Amino acid sequence: MKYKALSNLNHDGKEYVKGDKIEMDKDQAKVLVADGVLKGVKDKSVQVPVTGEEEEEKVEIKAKKETEKADKGKKGKGKSKK
Repeated sequence: MKYKALSNLNHDGKEYVKGDKIEMDKDQAKVLVADGVLKGVKDKSVQVPVTGEEEEEKVEIKAKKETEKADKGKKGKGKSKK
C-alpha cells in the first residue's frame, strides 16, 4: 500500500522527508500510521491534509501557472492576418 510521510522518517535505512510517497505493507506501516508519521494514500484522488505553509506554496504555484497561461493568451491576440 502507498503512504505519505507526514514527517521526516528513516525506515529500513532509507531517509524520507515530509510529503514523500512510500510503498510498504500494512503490517510495517501500522505503528507509523498510529503514531501520525504516515497516512495511507489509496489513489491519486485521495487528498492528504497539508499544513498552512504547504497550502500557501500550492496557491502560489497555481497562481503562477494561471498568470503564465493568461500571458500566453495575450500574446496571440491582436495579430491580424493579411
